[in-house]
Formats: sequence, C-alpha cells, structure tokens
Amino acid sequence: MKIYFRCFLILSFFLPPLYSVYSGLPKTPIITGSCRGLAREQAGRKVSLAISCITERDIVDKMIIRLPDLPRDLNLQCTSNSNLNIRGDRKEIIAIRGRTGLTETNPAPVSTWSTEFGFSCDFTSKNTGDILKNMTRQPIQYRGYSSNRRVSNGTFNVEPIPNTPWDSGRIYSPGQISPGSRFVVSVDDELERKIMSNLTEDFPEEEANGELRESLTLGENTGYPALKMTFGQNLDSGGLNWKPMQRYFPDNVPIDFSQNPIFVGTVPENINPGYKIRVSYTDRFREKMYENFLDDVRIIPKPETSCTFSVSECSKYAFAGQTFCACGCFDTQDLAFGYIAGLSIDGRPVYPLASSGTTATLFVPAGLTPGEHTLTYTPKNGIPTSVKFIVLKVNGTIDQNKLKTGEATDLRLQILGTDEKLPIELTNRTPAVVTVDGGVVQTIDSSGGANNMINRGVKGTQQGNFNITYKLSVPPCPCNN
Repeated sequence: MKIYFRCFLILSFFLPPLYSVYSGLPKTPIITGSCRGLAREQAGRKVSLAISCITERDIVDKMIIRLPDLPRDLNLQCTSNSNLNIRGDRKEIIAIRGRTGLTETNPAPVSTWSTEFGFSCDFTSKNTGDILKNMTRQPIQYRGYSSNRRVSNGTFNVEPIPNTPWDSGRIYSPGQISPGSRFVVSVDDELERKIMSNLTEDFPEEEANGELRESLTLGENTGYPALKMTFGQNLDSGGLNWKPMQRYFPDNVPIDFSQNPIFVGTVPENINPGYKIRVSYTDRFREKMYENFLDDVRIIPKPETSCTFSVSECSKYAFAGQTFCACGCFDTQDLAFGYIAGLSIDGRPVYPLASSGTTATLFVPAGLTPGEHTLTYTPKNGIPTSVKFIVLKVNGTIDQNKLKTGEATDLRLQILGTDEKLPIELTNRTPAVVTVDGGVVQTIDSSGGANNMINRGVKGTQQGNFNITYKLSVPPCPCNN
C-alpha cells in the first residue's frame, strides 16, 4: 500500500506536463506571422509608436507586445480602430480583436485570409530621447493567441522614422465615378509601402479580406492610414471614411505600387453630377499629410443600362514612370479586392492604381521604350479589346557645377517618343535651392520636330539637392473631354 501511495505521488507530480502535451497546447507556434514597428518623436515630449502585425491565417484574436525597459514617469496611451480593444502599461500592450467575422469550427479550416492588427501608442515622458533609444536598441517580443492558445510568436525591431513633410506622395483616383457605384482610390505613400513589403514577405501571394471597412473617423484613426472623402456643392454633406484594405500581389506584378494603401468604397446614391470632391489623407501616426480637391474626378450620371465589357480609349500620351487613364466598361466584381482584373500592356498584366466601372488609372512601367504600345482588356468570359497609346521619355541635361557656384545655366529637356509639340508643366519643388525662369509652376510647349526640346534658365541660390518635376498639361482622362 505504501508503494502504491508513493507511485501515486510521483504520477501526480508529472501529470501537469503530460496533460499539457496531450491537451493540444503547442510548444511551438503553428502559424507564420510578422510585426513591424515604427517610432517617431513628436512635439510635446511625446514619442508615437505605430505597430502592424499580420498572421497567415484568420484565427488570431489577441496580440501581446512585450515592451522594453521604459522610464518610470512614462504615460502610455494606446488606441486602435473600432475592431480592437487596446490596453497598455509600461510592460505590455495587449490588442484584443473583435470576434466579428471569425468563425469557430472543429477542426479549424485552412484559410487564405490573414489577420491584421494595426494600432498606435503615444508615450509621454520628460525625456523622449530615452524612450526612442530604448525602443530601437533591442528587439521587441510579440505573441499571438487564438482562444487563449498561443499560435504565433517572434520578435521585431522598431525603426525610428524622421518627422519629415509628405511632399512627394499623391492620391490616385479614377477619372469618373457615378452614384451608387463602387470605386478604388490608392495613395502613393513610400513609408506605407515599406511597412507592408516587410510584413508580407513571408506569404506574398495572399490577398486581404475583401470586407469594406467604413467605420473609421478622420483624426482618430490609429494603426492604419485613413482617407476621408467629402462630396457636395458646398462640401457640407458629410464625409465617407475608409480604413485601407491592403492587397497583396504575386511577385511577377510589373509595377512597384502593389503595397500602396488601397481604399474601396461606394459613392452615395444622393451625389449629383457637378458636386465637388475633397479628400484628406492621414498617416498611421494620426498626422494629416494631404488635403485637397480631386479636380480630375468627374461625377457622371448613374448608367441606365448595362454595357459590354471593353476598353474604348485611353490617354494618347503617357510618360514612362507616370500614370495614364483608360476608359471603357469594366467588370467591377474584383473591386472589393482593390483592382480590375484583365488589363495588360503589350501582353504583360497591369493593375490599376485607381478604378471605377468606367475608368482606370494605370502606371506606365519605367522600362517601356518610347513609342507606341498596346493596352488590352480581357474580361472574364469576354472578348479582348485593345487601344493604342504612346510612351514618352525625357532626356535632361543641366550644368550642376554652375548651379553650385550660383551661376545661371540652362535646363534642357528632350521629349522622346513623338515629334509633336506638347504642353509640358514644369514644377520647381525646391525654390529655396534653385530658381527657374518663368516661375515655380509653368506650362511650356515643346519645340516639336526630331529634337522636341524644352529650354529654361535655372540659377542656384543655395547649396542642396534640387527637384524639378514635369508632366503633360492635358486633361488626364480622354472620356472627360
């Protein structure tokens, strides 16, 4: 009896470890995930930290971020989109995902959808330099849970981001939209592309969930960029807000904008032709980066009848590395995922940066040679249609040595691809560094002919890099003429 009793004590001592093995709790993660952190020192003794995590399956409902050692006087406030409950202290940030859209089955289904956690935190202390230094000098741990079971973990490094103005980005919008129709807008945000390219490198062929997310309010977005569009005669009709829906393309996509923030929405039914459209863009640090009118977008009446899927026309000219507009009747079924399928240039697939049922804004690959090229649209179970356009390139020369010494010199631009005279808009993005004859923004006709030149006097005013951009000064969409 004593022997049995001792054996029982030994068995009971080892029972918990044995039970944990056979209860299904994994010792190692079962799904792939990755996190990315960016930190920016703000005014008012504050450091803002933006964190994005993504896992390969849609089962993670809680993410715990283990913070490094931080000052004792730290004041931490974390916020996120409406689908996350965030709480944090000096040791951990806990993000709990809302159960909306999650399905519980046994066994768990194999899913191609991913789980995204995006949130930001503000750290306030007497010495923001110490906060930034501690955050960036050592890896930060993360753990992902599904129904309180750890399914993913790892580490990531926080990258310090300078607080610089957003002067090179832009909003890509379709040329036309109509009441009740779905459309896609994207934003050229270099910082956001960098974030998403690192997050998706482990599983690049996944597509994000096509759910429309319209619950975000401008100025309170957290963890994600936000876009607000306002429609109206006097712009007092209220706004529509979208959280971006990221799209992930295969590696062979011939453009490098596939990680831009993508916004998908539906035009309100009560919007009339002639209404103005104003757009605001706020980055993941809750800083408004852009606000302006979308003068190139035309609101057209709602179509009364259906149309045959086809491309009917496009911009006659387009500079390599810039955008052009295509018009037609496009299948909007795929717009929930942020793109129109079936478009190609010279047989190579292209994906619009912005689109609607009647227009698509496309990027011209920088490697295309000057001259005529073919845009083809092949709808599902449809007949291919094609249109022609001409790709332009610019050869530019300037005497930089004269600029450095403050002497005047000539900027010479040769237009390749056509001998036709073209109106070119020049913009001096660095007027403090150089001055350009004719003003900061000006439109000049090229000479035409075999050389097809533009000449402008330029003078350096101080040391530094200069930036002068060019584009065609023509209506962007031929179907709006």
